[in-house]
Amino acid sequence: MVKKCSVKNCLSGSTAERKRNVELNRRQTTLFQVPKCPEALKKWNLALSQHLLHKNFVCELHFKDDDIIRTFDRINLPNGEVFDLPKERFHLKAGAIPVQANMLVDHHDARVLDSSNTNPLPMQIVSEEVVINEELDTGCSAGKHMEDNSNISDNFSDCRQQMYSSSIVNEIIEDTTSHTGDLELEWQILYEENYRPAAFDDNPGTFSLSTILQALKDQGLPQNWCWSKQSEPQKLLILYYIDSFLKKLKLEVKISNNLIIQITVMETGVTVNYNYSLTSVIHFFNMLQEIEKSQFCSGPGVTNGRCSTRCDGILQSPEKYKRFMKMNRCFSCRSLRKRLLMSSKRKNNDITKRYITIKRKLHVKQKNLHRLKKKNHQLKEKVEQLKHQCAVIKDSVIEEEIADLPEAQKQAVRACFQAAKVKNSKQRRYTIEWVYECLMIRIKGPVVYDKLRERQILPLPCKDTLNRYINKLDSAFGFPKAIFDTLRLKASRMESYDKRDTLLIDEIALSEAVKLNTKTMEFNGFVNLGNYTPQNLINERADHALVFMYQPFRGTWVQVLGYFLSKSAVTKDVLHKLIIDCIIQLEKAGMQVDVVTSDGAQWNRGA
Repeated sequence: MVKKCSVKNCLSGSTAERKRNVELNRRQTTLFQVPKCPEALKKWNLALSQHLLHKNFVCELHFKDDDIIRTFDRINLPNGEVFDLPKERFHLKAGAIPVQANMLVDHHDARVLDSSNTNPLPMQIVSEEVVINEELDTGCSAGKHMEDNSNISDNFSDCRQQMYSSSIVNEIIEDTTSHTGDLELEWQILYEENYRPAAFDDNPGTFSLSTILQALKDQGLPQNWCWSKQSEPQKLLILYYIDSFLKKLKLEVKISNNLIIQITVMETGVTVNYNYSLTSVIHFFNMLQEIEKSQFCSGPGVTNGRCSTRCDGILQSPEKYKRFMKMNRCFSCRSLRKRLLMSSKRKNNDITKRYITIKRKLHVKQKNLHRLKKKNHQLKEKVEQLKHQCAVIKDSVIEEEIADLPEAQKQAVRACFQAAKVKNSKQRRYTIEWVYECLMIRIKGPVVYDKLRERQILPLPCKDTLNRYINKLDSAFGFPKAIFDTLRLKASRMESYDKRDTLLIDEIALSEAVKLNTKTMEFNGFVNLGNYTPQNLINERADHALVFMYQPFRGTWVQVLGYFLSKSAVTKDVLHKLIIDCIIQLEKAGMQVDVVTSDGAQWNRGA
């Protein structure tokens, strides 16, 4: 954090002041920290007429020359000369107290212009002419800034009115972090002593606009405030507040005869009805202090006399700035300022410059596109070369390399090499084993199957190809012959103890429905118990299904053997025949049925 002078209207230690000193090759202004002693701190506060904290600083320009130690002890040389060795850092004498805050400070000479008037009470000053400069020189020093404020009382030729102004004291600078109760009480007493007019009665019943006028004539106004003098009795009091930082009129305060207050922002012309109860002269000066502390909207700042239609003139709590700003703006004027600046920027843009910029960007994009196309072409050539190398590899070499892999991985490797030999994916041919593996992957996880196929991680067939293979399977009712042929092939590769199994029987209820099988051109949905269908149930709609399932004792796989359709539950005689038929076919396939498992229904126990 940059150290700077805490006295109002003093720019010592600021970035602009330091930069200017460097440019002019001048010494930086020395800053003295506020003493921690409560008594000394109280004296400094009274001398400067403002609150100070232990972490604040006051520059050397606010002290007398006699209170600053600028050199070391004088050295008497042998030749009789006296040598003064200057100090790099100045120090204060014990008990040094700064001068009043309203004294003029000249940063060019780095000295304080002393004043014989030390009375804290304000003096009445009649200002004949005031010139208000709306242009702000941000690079000026504090001395020039204060000199311009002093020249306001000499150059006001535009208003042509006599104005009363007074430099009572600077407004109290409040620190938002902490306040002490003793300082607040002391400043309240000092304020009442300096601002309470003894010649007037503060009785609310007798307080009126004439009381305020008489107080202004006798006591004057605080710094940066002025009011117009009229020879005739007036029913309206008009006060003006001058922004010392921007050096121009900021506010116009109108107080009517019935003590109604209206504040007009000079920058935007917005009028605010200020709700404040005036019952005494003390309240009047308190009101002026509150008006100075309030934040009024200065408009967008792009065009003079223009602001948002939703601007209220005064900033509410959510809109207030936490730090000091030159121009305060409400949310509506901030948004309007952005739109006006963007519109002005679009209008002022040179078409030629925009064309050159766009042309340059287009050239860069074209070069990037050319590089990407070239790189893409190189990668395609490399892929084709690798495909050709894979195609010329002999099958015997591949089989030797994958001899130690599991059977499923062998199928995947063979499928990958077969897919690399063709240029078009529609020319691929798949083995039955690989199709079965793909069907299992599709059944286990359709999303995973689609992901593997889209990313081309494995050469998987499309859904239509799998459906064509599924349609070739015989899905008729009864015991399909292909299932038992597959079990016979599997049993030939199994040990004898792995062939012992159990036969599972279960019956489920279905909804009656008749559909045409386009493959066999037959209607499905009628009772179908194979060769054991009763004559009285032929062409009857089925509402139950009987399922036979095979599961070995050793192993985690199961196999559906067949299913039948019936009207209600299958009778025990028909069920007995179907069980015997299934066991016989399993025995022929090489399997051994040791157990028949079913639920405890009456017809199942009878079978």
